Amino acid sequence: MLAAPPGYLLAAQELLHRHKALLIADEVQTGLGRTGDFYGYQHEQGVEPDLVCVAKALSGGYVPVGATLGKDWIFKKVYSSMDRVLVHSASFGSNAQAMAAGLAVLSVMENEQVVANVRATGEQLRSRLAELTDKYEMLADVRGRGLMIGIEFGRPTSLKLRSRWAMLQAARKGLFAQMVVVPLLQRHRILTQVSGDHLEVIKLIPPLIIGEREVDRFVDAFTAVMDDAHNGGLVWDFGKTLVKQAVANR
Repeated sequence: MLAAPPGYLLAAQELLHRHKALLIADEVQTGLGRTGDFYGYQHEQGVEPDLVCVAKALSGGYVPVGATLGKDWIFKKVYSSMDRVLVHSASFGSNAQAMAAGLAVLSVMENEQVVANVRATGEQLRSRLAELTDKYEMLADVRGRGLMIGIEFGRPTSLKLRSRWAMLQAARKGLFAQMVVVPLLQRHRILTQVSGDHLEVIKLIPPLIIGEREVDRFVDAFTAVMDDAHNGGLVWDFGKTLVKQAVANR
């Protein structure tokens, strides 16, 4: 999980427009405050997508909802006449309940300053986790924006941990991340997710309303799991199980 480097989106926008193509921002997961701005693309000045896709968070998870936002000239070209009024449609389009939920969520986000909370709480969580990189040799990097944070694990330096790391990597890359995700859930009731197949990265995308108490709880739980992993505790027993399963499924 990597944030685009500075200038990337602006350069992409210029390249696309030069070739008469559209810049489409997929904000289904990053939008509505997740990254500390209302939309993720707003972190880069001068970027104005032609289309923006949003969903899920638009109803606060209450009902299924999605929306595509577009510039006026695009809308007029797509729906240029009555003959094209149904050029794009959906069985549940303009569902009244979903629309009411969406309006309510937008009202709450504005009135309760949810985006500002994301920005402050995300910085607190990310900085506290980043401080742990000096303590744990298998913790390689902590990165992200707002409350969309990636924790990356990497090859340790000590001989004892290197041999265990190598065992996991030989069986299947990504098993160490699973060794962290499972005890976080089973022991601490905290749900996280491996960022992708064959990746030693877990992602944190908590509710946007969390505060200092939830940050403390996660950092304490993550510290306990990492202590166990670096001290050869029960986490490695589970790791052996993962290795056996990975080898058996080859």
